Amino acid sequence: VEVAPVEALPIQLCYTLGPFKDQQDAQQMSQAFRKNGIGIVSRASQEKEYIGQMVFIDGHSSREKAIATAEALGKKGVRDYIIVNEDGHANILSLGVFSLKKNADQRANSIVKLGYAVKSEARYRNRTIYWLDYNETETRNLIALIEELKQQKGISRISRLCS
Repeated sequence: VEVAPVEALPIQLCYTLGPFKDQQDAQQMSQAFRKNGIGIVSRASQEKEYIGQMVFIDGHSSREKAIATAEALGKKGVRDYIIVNEDGHANILSLGVFSLKKNADQRANSIVKLGYAVKSEARYRNRTIYWLDYNETETRNLIALIEELKQQKGISRISRLCS
């Protein structure tokens, strides 16, 4: 019995552009694709964005005790602080959030020298990012636009199998 060879179906590629940090940028790109007759779908996702390293003193059982620590620091010349009361951080004395860890370490060390136990932790916030999905090869002018976005905003064109 002879078996006829099976022809492999061509693999169809689809594409994703992103991430767009700004919804308006994603919408403008979607409009450019639609003007060129290419259907495109926008979708959003959540990610954690690094804000910086927070330096703080915790262990205060009440706001009054946090205020007393703040006043004691003030007498030693420390003026930049805020009392924070959020989930997981009740009555802490924040001594700043620093984008560079070395700056956070310098701040922590200066407070430790004053006799305080200092902690440090990375801080994040949730943000929405946008992705554009499409199934057709771009026109020449769209390729130029994608390249410009790549250079200016770090937007990538990702090939993927179509679902």
